[in-house]
Amino acid sequence: MTPRLDALGIATTNLPASLTFYRCLCLEPPADPGTAPHTEAAAGGLRMMWEAVLDPDGNPADLFAPPDA
Repeated sequence: MTPRLDALGIATTNLPASLTFYRCLCLEPPADPGTAPHTEAAAGGLRMMWEAVLDPDGNPADLFAPPDA
């Protein structure tokens, strides 16, 4: 069996802006994920998955902050 790419996961701190960006690339993510931190869409046989990265308080996480020592 030949391996094939099945899914692509995207981590983002701004889910609405990320979905808008991918719509500009002619993909069709859900119009409004509401407050859900995760959404998915199919694109030509590929499953696209977006995940909002939030801190424990529900705020956008700083993906580039150094880990706590």
